[in-house]
Formats: sequence, C-alpha cells, structure tokens
Amino acid sequence: MSVLEIVILLPILAAIAVWLGAPVRATSIAATLVNLVTVLTLCWQYAAKGATGPLFVHAREVLA
Repeated sequence: MSVLEIVILLPILAAIAVWLGAPVRATSIAATLVNLVTVLTLCWQYAAKGATGPLFVHAREVLA
C-alpha cells in the first residue's frame, strides 16, 4: 500500500470507526493529525530531494 493510498483511505477508515461507535472528536482529530503529519513528511522529502517534476511516475502500456 502506497503512502498516497493511506492519505486517501485514512478519513474513510475514521468515518467507518465513528459509524461503529468510536468517539467522534477524538477519532477525527487523530485521523486529521496523522494525515497532516504524513502529508507534511511527504512534502519535506520531496523538497529535500530537490525534485521539480512529478514524484510518482509510471507508465502502463494499453495497446501492444
């Protein structure tokens, strides 16, 4: 699982946890802080590499 998928899925998992009965405020604050730290870490790593272009690049051949 990539870091981008974690950033996308974390709020969804927090919403499911709230739906199942977890405390709303604590769950939302925890998910938001984890998401914030993750995104800031990714930004810091991107800037530290001196990257100017896209970081996640891949190609998939559609027609052979």
